[in-house]
Amino acid sequence: MRFNYQSLGHLVVLQLGHMVVGIDPLGKGRKLWEKDLSAQTTTGAMPSYSNLEYDAKDNSIRVLYADGWMQRLGATGPLAASVVCLQSRDTLTAIDPVTGKTRWMRTDVSPRSHLFGDDEHIYVVGMGNNNEPNGTRVFRAYDGVSVRVPDFSAAYANRVRNWGRNILVSDVALNGEVTLRIYDILAGKNVWQEKFKMGSKVLDSEDRRLAGIITPDGDVRVIDVHTRKDVLKTKLEEKAHLDKASNLYLLSDPDYVYVAINKPDDKGQIYANSLAANFYYNSGLRSIPVNGVVYSWQRKTGDLQWWNAVENQHLVLSQFEDLPVLLFTARYQKMTMPNRWPIYQCYTVKAIAKHNGKLWYEPTPAEKTNATSSFHTLTMDHRTGKVEFTGEQMKVTLTVEPK
Repeated sequence: MRFNYQSLGHLVVLQLGHMVVGIDPLGKGRKLWEKDLSAQTTTGAMPSYSNLEYDAKDNSIRVLYADGWMQRLGATGPLAASVVCLQSRDTLTAIDPVTGKTRWMRTDVSPRSHLFGDDEHIYVVGMGNNNEPNGTRVFRAYDGVSVRVPDFSAAYANRVRNWGRNILVSDVALNGEVTLRIYDILAGKNVWQEKFKMGSKVLDSEDRRLAGIITPDGDVRVIDVHTRKDVLKTKLEEKAHLDKASNLYLLSDPDYVYVAINKPDDKGQIYANSLAANFYYNSGLRSIPVNGVVYSWQRKTGDLQWWNAVENQHLVLSQFEDLPVLLFTARYQKMTMPNRWPIYQCYTVKAIAKHNGKLWYEPTPAEKTNATSSFHTLTMDHRTGKVEFTGEQMKVTLTVEPK
């Protein structure tokens, strides 16, 4: 998952669990203010939580505390030009982004609510115990006064993502037909929508500006949700590449648009669902599982650049837009024969060049014996294009692109 921060000019707002801090990165990281969302006791004891839950729809972690307070990590509320909105267990508070002083406060907002916003408004979605929307409200950002708009609970319940006053919504009709639409909260209506045939699947997009969908026939459509214009309109080389697909990912960089397909292990190679990214989870590196075909298209022309089959890997997402490669790494327990013992621990790492899809790096058998520990650091020198992927026992250095 991605842990977010928010920035406005040279102000950074960073959430660290129940603490939120405002930082001036140009002032040698000077802390401007800090707020405790938990309303700690006078003893200074840390608030105790009873459960952690992953929310796949928002790619966030929900923390449930012992007294019933629920908090979404990385979701402090919108950072607008005039205020920063912070949601504690008792209040919704808007503070001055520079001084941290309170601008306004409301005590009638449930601590389970989801917040987002733009420069002028704060959008609040009440969430029930089943984590489904049960009511919506809108406040003016500068003074917290309520603004009357139509309820948008239904749109939020089927959201793909939201930004500002807009929600990207995916609706599935009873006949299986899929509709993608952009709902404008303040206008109370859809400002864009298109229908797609039964069985179409919405892509999980790493680029929040892009939305994508693939039909059962292999037709691919990628749209810039801010301009509502097509970025890519093409077709998979073989629609069989979609067979049994469990996840479809959309990625991009300035030159190319990618679709990565993940399928279950139908060869019986992976023991007990042990496939995982081969890096330390506290390293800050992120990845997605890929077991299928990866496609690359030129962003300017829409022409197919290449496609490759990738088996039992995790694609590294960190610094994806800047890297000249698709970098994969995984570890898992592998069976010597399908669904048969014995098993052994397998560690993998490989790099595929973005510009032509050729294998840039894969360790030799001797190197693989040293790749038995996780990676922890990924760096790139933007002047030379040198990439280093470092672990405790192995370092992968990429300098010369394959022709």
